[in-house]
Amino acid sequence: MNEPQKIIILGTRVFAEEVADLLSECEGYELGLFCENWERARCDQTLLERPIVWVDDLARYAKTHKALCAIYTTKRSLFTEQVENMGFQFASLQHPTCRVSPTCKIGAGTILSVGSIVASHTSLGRHV
Repeated sequence: MNEPQKIIILGTRVFAEEVADLLSECEGYELGLFCENWERARCDQTLLERPIVWVDDLARYAKTHKALCAIYTTKRSLFTEQVENMGFQFASLQHPTCRVSPTCKIGAGTILSVGSIVASHTSLGRHV
């Protein structure tokens, strides 16, 4: 059996908890920690019993973890680009109840939640 892929969730608010919940129901993944880039004091806490790391201290995990962005802002690309420049790859997450056509393309960092249906020849970009 393969080792589960360790995941860092970028974000520490409600959507980060939702993504962690989805991740727990998907085989082959393991939640490692969360990353914060807005409120440094949150790094003194834990979230769902996992550490919260400040973004500037994240690079040391690039070889052992993949990332998923779980923030709502339209400026999330600033966060994902910063993390990608540290050498991170982004996982794509598909809940087991999804129906995804084999002819569609799913970009890195895309999250498909419970019951999602992605029709044939659909193309979803990065971080959808």
